[in-house]
Amino acid sequence: MAETALEEIRQAEREADKLIQDAARRKDAIISEARAKAARFLKDREEELAKNKAESLEGLKEKLLATRSKVLAEGADKIKALRKSGEKKTGEAAELVLEAFESEISKL
Repeated sequence: MAETALEEIRQAEREADKLIQDAARRKDAIISEARAKAARFLKDREEELAKNKAESLEGLKEKLLATRSKVLAEGADKIKALRKSGEKKTGEAAELVLEAFESEISKL
């Protein structure tokens, strides 16, 4: 009877060891799966961030190009106005020079 009790204890110990090993394997599998999911999650977030960054940069580039075009157009308009004003003033200056020249000639 003692031998049967010892055998039952040994059997219970073997089953307990098996349960411990199974639990350790499940724990390792769960940890491995969690790590894989975390790595996939991080990769997905990094890709999403990179995509968002590229889209933001593209949007900013478009705005910058639009602003640049607007500034260049405004500059071109100002240059035209200055040229026109300069041409008008050149004509007025020529008239003043001619008037001064005529005045000097008439004094002779």
